[in-house]
Amino acid sequence: MAYREVFVTEFRGVLRLWVQGESLRSIAALASPDRRTVRRYVEAARAVGLSARAVRCS
Repeated sequence: MAYREVFVTEFRGVLRLWVQGESLRSIAALASPDRRTVRRYVEAARAVGLSARAVRCS
């Protein structure tokens, strides 16, 4: 498996779209990462306790 540098702006952009209610497929179309990468970013956010609904409400 190849590793690449992940920029904070890319990660935050994906999470911003996720919080706005975009689907993983539409996030992948709007941002540069692949759908699997988007899913990994969202799963990492959920693993640390973030949820799109909680972030949207605050």
